[in-house]
Amino acid sequence: MIILMRRSCGPGFTQHLRSRLFAESEYLDRQRRSHSDVSAGFTIAELMIATSVFSVILLVGAAAFVQLGRAYYRGVTTTQTQQTAKQIINKVSADIRLNSSVSPLGTASGSRLYYCLGPHRYSFILYKLVDSSNHDNSTNFGLLEDEPPGAGCGNPFDGSLPLVNPTEILGSNMRLLTFAINPVGSSGTIYSVKITVASGADAALTNPTDPNAQCQGGGAVTEFCSVTTLSIIVYEGVNI
Repeated sequence: MIILMRRSCGPGFTQHLRSRLFAESEYLDRQRRSHSDVSAGFTIAELMIATSVFSVILLVGAAAFVQLGRAYYRGVTTTQTQQTAKQIINKVSADIRLNSSVSPLGTASGSRLYYCLGPHRYSFILYKLVDSSNHDNSTNFGLLEDEPPGAGCGNPFDGSLPLVNPTEILGSNMRLLTFAINPVGSSGTIYSVKITVASGADAALTNPTDPNAQCQGGGAVTEFCSVTTLSIIVYEGVNI
């Protein structure tokens, strides 16, 4: 005969079991909450490291932005200077090729100089920085072009043949370092033309009154500095 025995589970045992399970559940919940709180936050060391890394990235980005801005303005200044020098030498060489009247360099008071090339007259002051806010056709100019009436090449500043609706060829913050038209050989019909245009304040150039001046190395004004020299051989009265 097989006797089956069944353990009696009274109310006290059931209550004890429920209390035990509830306590274990509470313990597990506290463990999960504690782990979640630790994972969600940052320690002071972690915050300091993150702040340092962000600061380095910010500084590198700012430095790159500044260098990019300087490169941009340097490119703009160089392009404008080259275009102006090219414009001058094209005008002068065209006047020589299309005409047979090239006057020697004329001088006026106050370091003012001028050339007459066919119908055009070019009046200039070497090393004079053009300032568009303080510009006139008497003493504060760089390179003026006008078309005097009649023949000959009169002085545009001392009364013999005044300027007639002159146009400033140089842009603001530019200066003329060299403007030379010289005969080549003894033929009298071949000329060498040399033009040097510089952009930039006095502090940006090695020597603002030197025809061979160059831009200073480094400094905050170098992005606004550029020097362009162009030269050409031109045959008088021969359009080739």
